[in-house]
Amino acid sequence: MSYGTVISDGYYKGGNYIGQILKGTKPADLPVEQVNKFEMIINQKTAKTLSLTVPPSLLALADEVIEQPFRCAALWSLMAQSVTSLPRSNSGGKSGHG
Repeated sequence: MSYGTVISDGYYKGGNYIGQILKGTKPADLPVEQVNKFEMIINQKTAKTLSLTVPPSLLALADEVIEQPFRCAALWSLMAQSVTSLPRSNSGGKSGHG
């Protein structure tokens, strides 16, 4: 089980800070902010492996319940498909550096 901040919320707030600085606001004039969105993730597969029973009431509160283990092979397959679908450059194998 994991309970923590939503990382994308931190990136969003950081982007807003950078945007304000690029528009001319002095960093010292910006307020200090904290991420205030949290999420709970329960890995049901791991709980079963450890012979733990997660109460249904806790599962109902979770933002995400992981039922199956992460499959690296499936991820690599998806990545390979997306890379092969990218348009090829016309550089003839040259990196363009040097």
